[in-house]
Amino acid sequence: MSLFQTPCQDLFWLCAGLVLYAYLGYPALIWLLSRLFGRGHTDPGRADHDLPSMSLLIVAYNEEAVIEERMRNALAMEYPAGKLEIVVASDGSSDATTTLVRRYAEQGVRLLEFQQRRGKAAVINASLPELHGEFVLMSDANT
Repeated sequence: MSLFQTPCQDLFWLCAGLVLYAYLGYPALIWLLSRLFGRGHTDPGRADHDLPSMSLLIVAYNEEAVIEERMRNALAMEYPAGKLEIVVASDGSSDATTTLVRRYAEQGVRLLEFQQRRGKAAVINASLPELHGEFVLMSDANT
């Protein structure tokens, strides 16, 4: 026996209910579960200790117009300083990119300077063994 007058009405209300669940029910369920079992109930100092080490690899070729802004953005990331390694790999840049990146060495930014242009894929492959993080996040200079 149909809950409504026709099977089409049953199907309509089932679909409408699924849409409502997707937009209202599921987010509410995730919010509730995060309150019950989320990281908010752990010691904040311990949470930083549990985070994996990360390497941010920025491949750059003649990016002097944007590299300083990218460095400031990378240094402003909210990740524990001891767990984040920022590395810029210069792919044979012929402009001031490497000079500008060197200014950030005291803040922990490391420069891998490749003298000859190799292409982005080759620079990534050559840079990966030089990174120390458990996870690698790759980015362009103009992102």
